[in-house]
Amino acid sequence: MKLVCVGDSNTYGYDPRSYVGDRYDADTRWTGLLQSAGFEVVNLGVNGAQIPYRPASIAHLRQQLEPLRPMDFVTLMLGSNDLLMEFSPEQTALRMENLLRALEDFPILLMAPPRMQLGAWVPSEELVTASESLARYYAALAKKQALPFFDPGHCDLAYDGVHLTPEGHSEFAKKLMKALER
Repeated sequence: MKLVCVGDSNTYGYDPRSYVGDRYDADTRWTGLLQSAGFEVVNLGVNGAQIPYRPASIAHLRQQLEPLRPMDFVTLMLGSNDLLMEFSPEQTALRMENLLRALEDFPILLMAPPRMQLGAWVPSEELVTASESLARYYAALAKKQALPFFDPGHCDLAYDGVHLTPEGHSEFAKKLMKALER
């Protein structure tokens, strides 16, 4: 199964112990764990990525995806940075809906980001609640557009309340592999 993974720092594999943007090694990242399990994985994760919403950024993403055809799924796991930039869950879901319309000719697997928890980057319960709400919005959006949906729920996060730990990457990968077996 070929997966093209579009996402932010948790897809990229950002190591929150680093101050310069280092990433976990391939054997630690959830994308690398899927690859080790026999999946063909193309990782297009980018630190700090938000949901593309401007025509130029959507066109750029399409240009990245087009030469990678055929693929079984383009996994879209974006939205955490939108919430951190003070977009509401509703606004974030609308941005995702716009992106999904622009990518309707690709096989999409919509994925909710792991739930945030209080930490250095998540100073308020409001953000935690927003990340929980975002998953519900994405589930409804996937149902509305007849798309498969994956919700990892809670995974082990680092001190910052956003980024997966090595254990969190392993947990995420196991949950996703189980969902893909269905």
